[in-house]
Amino acid sequence: MSAYKGLTAEQMKLVDQFKSRLQALNVEEFKLDSSNFVMRYLKTNKFNLDKAEDNVHEYLMALKKYNAKEVIDAKFPQDFTDQFTTYIGGHDNEGRPIAMIPHGGMWNIKKAIQSGKEELFVRYVLKVAANFERTVLQRDAAYGILICDCSDIHYGNYFHKRTIEVLLSLVNMFDDIAPGIVGKVYFVNAPKMFVALFNTVRSLVTVRADIVAMDSNEKKWRAALSEVIPEDGICEHFGGSLKDYLTV
Repeated sequence: MSAYKGLTAEQMKLVDQFKSRLQALNVEEFKLDSSNFVMRYLKTNKFNLDKAEDNVHEYLMALKKYNAKEVIDAKFPQDFTDQFTTYIGGHDNEGRPIAMIPHGGMWNIKKAIQSGKEELFVRYVLKVAANFERTVLQRDAAYGILICDCSDIHYGNYFHKRTIEVLLSLVNMFDDIAPGIVGKVYFVNAPKMFVALFNTVRSLVTVRADIVAMDSNEKKWRAALSEVIPEDGICEHFGGSLKDYLTV
């Protein structure tokens, strides 16, 4: 559904004027074609074109800072991508795309950092964020969904100072280069300790996404996912039949 629905004629004139400004800033065509991208800035700034343009300029500077356009097609070592595999594609009942992490528990970030692959890991997450933003905006969706299987999670990651620092910086980076792109997050097969810890600290985590953590009761979490995602909208690992997706 277009984010322009319900706008007045005067507001649509402002939309056209704003899109002209975005063209002058060399904003990519697929972003100009996304009503949700355009309205992200107009709504936030109550249709003040100058303030909205300032926000887009900040966004473009963040893309430049992290080399987001260059990394979107970057190649990574096979053993690295095998460990940190992410699928992008599928859809929920409203057509919103999904980022699927089938082996989130294998994301041994601490090991990557200690083996000198911290920068490689950061670039990989950047690539995932840039590709997911592109997919969400090309479908003109308001946001996308992230699903992560936490089986066999490495708890040592989360008691390692540098790992925590890297994760926090990645949250900020993701929000800079793909603001508001992830609207819902599902953690499945989460060990009871993870669920308990998450429920304890969730009120302290300032993220805009709706986050749900579910334990290893597969019947329960599959039922929860099926309420919002059709069978052909999610990969086999999460109980669906989807096979056509981008592997990052």
